[in-house]
Amino acid sequence: MRDSDGQSIENAMAKKIRDIDKLHDQQKVNNDAVRKLNRQHDRTLTKYGIVKYDAFEDVGGKMSFALAMLDAENNGFVISSIHSRDNCYVYLKEVVKGESYIMLSDEEISALRKASHMGDEDIEEADAEADADAGRN
Repeated sequence: MRDSDGQSIENAMAKKIRDIDKLHDQQKVNNDAVRKLNRQHDRTLTKYGIVKYDAFEDVGGKMSFALAMLDAENNGFVISSIHSRDNCYVYLKEVVKGESYIMLSDEEISALRKASHMGDEDIEEADAEADADAGRN
């Protein structure tokens, strides 16, 4: 039997089956790539929270800050920069599962709370709560 182009239907079917096999092989490659990307993404620091503040009464402009950077499992770090008139001090504290084994300042806690809630549907509420916490100091 011949199709409208004069090709044998057997040849046309064989070509389609080869095409399907190629697509199936490519799908396996794509699925592996997506799994690899998902594993990498889970370890990427995609969540963040930042709180700017005045560390000292005689220094304005909110030059001091606390920045929390976390991955999907809330692992990462908090980095703080404290500016005074004469110096700038920088501190880095590790975060594991959303907690630090080193005591955190109120600003660092607020930044960590913002970061750990990033992606939650109530992110605006968490931001407002963290800002209110930082404002109490």
